[in-house]
Amino acid sequence: MDDDPLDILRDMLLRISRPRMHLLVMKHADVRLDRALFPLTMRLGREGAKSVAELADAFGLDQSTVSRQLTQLESLKLVVRRARDSDRRVREAKLTARGQHVYQQLEAARLRLKDEVLANWSDADKKRLARMLRKLSQAVDTFHAKYRDSE
Repeated sequence: MDDDPLDILRDMLLRISRPRMHLLVMKHADVRLDRALFPLTMRLGREGAKSVAELADAFGLDQSTVSRQLTQLESLKLVVRRARDSDRRVREAKLTARGQHVYQQLEAARLRLKDEVLANWSDADKKRLARMLRKLSQAVDTFHAKYRDSE
């Protein structure tokens, strides 16, 4: 087994972000949603209102793809788009009350599944993992900032 932490993390993230994992969370939440809409719903639920450009950048998608997905979420009454308060030129998508409810169902199911995965882990191991992942995340952020500033 390879001991490179970034390789291990990449492989784990690929498994976690597979559409079948999204479908599993939706099944456990008893939510019926096109699987392509799952990541947008979760991001908007966690982070609040976002513009099409911000969402496209976060997911590495074309803005037209994100816009189409948001249109689907609007038709389901899960999202509303409006002008951003701080810059009226920017339109942002925000979950509706119904969208928040769906997000809460999905998040509760995700947490139940996470607890099932980590059921045999000690609290100390869970805390150690969280601490180390946070440390890695901060190192990656520092790395990106270093090279972003030099562009």
